[in-house]
Amino acid sequence: MSTEDEYGSRLRGLAGTAVPGAPVSGEQALGIVRRAGHRRRARNAVTGAGLAAALVVGGTVGVPALRDADQVPALTAAASSAPAAPDLTPIEGVQLMDPGARTYERADGRTVVDTGLGSWADGERFLLAVAPGTGGSAGRIDVYSGDDVALASLVDAPAAPAPVWTVPETGSAVLVSPDEGRALVLGSMQRLGEPDLSLLLQEPFATAGDVREWTVPVLLSRVETGAEFTHADVTFAGSSLWALTLDVASGTVPELYGVLSSDGDGNGGVGGACFAAECVATWDGSGPATAGPERLTVTPATLDLPGQEEALAAMARATDPDQPFALPGELCLEGREAWEREAGIRTTARDRAALCVVDRLTVGFEQHGMTITL
Repeated sequence: MSTEDEYGSRLRGLAGTAVPGAPVSGEQALGIVRRAGHRRRARNAVTGAGLAAALVVGGTVGVPALRDADQVPALTAAASSAPAAPDLTPIEGVQLMDPGARTYERADGRTVVDTGLGSWADGERFLLAVAPGTGGSAGRIDVYSGDDVALASLVDAPAAPAPVWTVPETGSAVLVSPDEGRALVLGSMQRLGEPDLSLLLQEPFATAGDVREWTVPVLLSRVETGAEFTHADVTFAGSSLWALTLDVASGTVPELYGVLSSDGDGNGGVGGACFAAECVATWDGSGPATAGPERLTVTPATLDLPGQEEALAAMARATDPDQPFALPGELCLEGREAWEREAGIRTTARDRAALCVVDRLTVGFEQHGMTITL
């Protein structure tokens, strides 16, 4: 068979496949094959460009209609594996602000943050307006409560409405409900690497199943406050906003120690608390906030956490010559677990690990004749 005959046979075969059982002339077959080739080239072009676009946006790419061809099906490409979404409700009664919370820029340069945290005014959530920091200090943070309409007004109004409360420029701040059973806690912390951050409480936060938590996770957002921190003549910048709400099933929200920073290896520090009267306020769900409860303004003299005596005694075994390979961190966890069994108290592995950072800090400070103070 000649090359021409083979080509003609292939054309008729393709045409027969496209329109089975129908006699097709050579001229008709050539037209069908040309259109098929056009569709194939269009699909290839769309696959290359569309797939790249789908990988970028992680979505579905629509393809416009092609001349002499049917609509090409939309392409769907799986996005590259994204990091796991943070747990915004790590403890019952605790809600964390999403690190990727929606933000908007006002004409006056302030950043409006939709925290997504429900307030104790029906159908409303807390909104923040964060001013740029100056001179190494955090900018002013105004607290609002509202719905989508209030959010739009806060973003677009030439003059921002009066806030519920203006947060001081230092440490963490607490806004509580009149019955003190609910609270908004917020502040800013330096992003030194990627430490684990926890809000350290003076009294446990009781959850369902009678589990008690002395620490509450803290997630830094992408909103920078402009605050700087100086240690050993080194200035660290890059403070980021964080916020969370506490909702106690019964009783009142516990007093705070501060924010615990841990690198996961037992190293860390405690700070970021403000016990001044202006750092605590009460809000009844309407109008401006008023003075907060005095109990939340009492500065703890030292970090004296339940179970610490047992944890320190367990860590002392690390110097026992009969246990040369005992690790203080593991021994601390053992000591805290023993204390829980003895006291009939249930906590969580995350809480024990965080408290052991405090215990190890206490040992280090005692070795130098000091105590941890805030």
